[in-house]
Amino acid sequence: MNKTLIALAVLAATGPALAQSSVTIYGAIDTSFTRVTNKGGSNGSGLSSGGGGSVGSKLGFKGQEDLGGGLKAGFKLEAGLETSSGGNGVPGSNDNSTIIPPGGGLRFDRAAYVSLSSSDYGEIRLGRDLTASFLNDVIYDPFLTYGVGSSLNFPLGVLGSLFAPPGVAASTVGKDVSSLFRLSNAISYFTPGNLGGFSAHLQFAPSEQGSNSGVGKNNGRVYSARVAFDEGPVSVSISGAKTDQSSATLSQDVTTYNVGGSYDFGVVKVVGEFNHFKTDNATGVAGQDLTTKIYTLGLIAPVGPGAVKVGLSQGRREVDSIANEPRTTKIALGYTYSLSKRSSVFATLASVKNSRGSAISASDGGVAGFSSSATANNRSTGYDIGILHSF
Repeated sequence: MNKTLIALAVLAATGPALAQSSVTIYGAIDTSFTRVTNKGGSNGSGLSSGGGGSVGSKLGFKGQEDLGGGLKAGFKLEAGLETSSGGNGVPGSNDNSTIIPPGGGLRFDRAAYVSLSSSDYGEIRLGRDLTASFLNDVIYDPFLTYGVGSSLNFPLGVLGSLFAPPGVAASTVGKDVSSLFRLSNAISYFTPGNLGGFSAHLQFAPSEQGSNSGVGKNNGRVYSARVAFDEGPVSVSISGAKTDQSSATLSQDVTTYNVGGSYDFGVVKVVGEFNHFKTDNATGVAGQDLTTKIYTLGLIAPVGPGAVKVGLSQGRREVDSIANEPRTTKIALGYTYSLSKRSSVFATLASVKNSRGSAISASDGGVAGFSSSATANNRSTGYDIGILHSF
């Protein structure tokens, strides 16, 4: 249950204003013991942050003021936590093209925006927020975005770095694409919630590049959008994003789109998603584009005081200059046992099969604060056992 406090800034306000303004402190601590075994590669075990289904550990503050006439003002500040070490666990950037390494004190890197909303006209937000195209990855993956079960380990590491296919040096592939997850400098619009189940989410982020920055004038500029239909047991959505990324001599734009859906039968919920990522001139050579495709299918079934989760996903990568198409297939099984509305324990087991030169570990991308490395065409297995507490 969230702890709702009266905002300190409102204490000096009049009685009616005091009753209409509030601030909520909330968060989650999601920590697990993780073990990963990579045949022929580097194995490891230790504590990791994430995996329990909270989309990461976090600490946040949000507030809202009723301005009357259906208009409300609000804000949100949310910091990512790397709970195995007490540090920060989410990369942030100023222009959506530069990673700020974890550490350096608390940063509101998950969200930092102010908003105006209306029941008739929707909501507008200014500041850092989830990218519209990323929401489908959260909604239609049974293991969300953290832990060994997540499908996001195929295209992206936890900092958003692209994986290199065989024959291409990892250091030359792509730039940071963390903007595909969380977007800085964003102007976001959400349609109102009275459109018969339909909704839309539109975003734009300017590049904020100076004329003498030494890179393309649009470097870091992002467009993103999502359209969805949610009615009863049915949920369907399509979304996409484009990040302009360039050096002084070469464009390396990143585009993504995905289509996802789910149907809740009551006894089981079926979820699925197709994800497509593309980086232009990814290897630093014109005409060598890198494409990553992900197919995800999952089941979520309530069992006792918790839920069983099953996920099957496959990632495929290709560069124009390489005929082979590396593939990675993952199957994951997990169970979350609810101790209360705020606390739960969980366990997830995942098995990864690499083929055609692929070398993806079960810990890649989906596990915060943990690393191991796989070898080409060999299996990787991993498990999470942890505790989640939200407040």
